Amino acid sequence: MKRPVVVVALLSAALFLVGSVAFSTMTGARSRDESLSLKDMVFPAKSYMAKIQKRGQLIIGIKYDQPLFAQLNPKTDKPEGFAVELGNAFGVAIFGKGGQKRVKYVESVSKNREPFLQDAKVDMVIDTYSITPERAKRVGFSRPYYVADQDILVRRKNRQIKSVKDFNGRKVCSAKGSISEQKIRQKAPKATLVLFDTYSECADA
Repeated sequence: MKRPVVVVALLSAALFLVGSVAFSTMTGARSRDESLSLKDMVFPAKSYMAKIQKRGQLIIGIKYDQPLFAQLNPKTDKPEGFAVELGNAFGVAIFGKGGQKRVKYVESVSKNREPFLQDAKVDMVIDTYSITPERAKRVGFSRPYYVADQDILVRRKNRQIKSVKDFNGRKVCSAKGSISEQKIRQKAPKATLVLFDTYSECADA
């Protein structure tokens, strides 16, 4: 069960979907120097970036339960992590100095990332978002900037489950709409899948 990757995704109909296209579109600005203000950040008039500028807010979908990548701080009730830092950088690239304050983060779980993009509820998603040919038909991806393996989480004392095949005949949890869900169905067809919206709910279960 290999390679969930951290990527940026955007609605293809809206911009040809973020990823590398969003980055290349950003080069239309005079500069991405953080000292520049909004009036200095100029994009082609009909570009998606110009639309975001006019709105005055960049809306980004992230998960709220992935420590270090993106999680909601219970003390501040604000998201934090690598995805947030990257999203803030997008805010500065679009709005100039202080642009991170114009970024709005919305919780998006595996099952609703693509609907959120397609319905324009978010401008982009920054997530551990596996790139697949089927998904690439609906959204556009940036180049991967973090590559990891999928893995199995069991109770500390469990010594019976050592591979995906050991899921057969057992209850196994995954997130709705995730690649993990698909892989389990393929590699352990006799497993009983228990699906939740988030991985943190799986950990609790």
